[in-house]
Amino acid sequence: MTGEPHRVSLERSGAPPDEAELRRLVADHYRRFLPRRMPPRAAALAEFAASLPLGGS
Repeated sequence: MTGEPHRVSLERSGAPPDEAELRRLVADHYRRFLPRRMPPRAAALAEFAASLPLGGS
């Protein structure tokens, strides 16, 4: 994940995804910047990433 708050983007890398770290970073972002919203709870990583809001919504 890269970018400024509310303008974060995901970039693919050659390394396998660290699912636990991604979920932790997203949860931290929601706690800090979107305290009234719940982070996605999808069990599968692809569904979790697809459910992330894009572009500051």
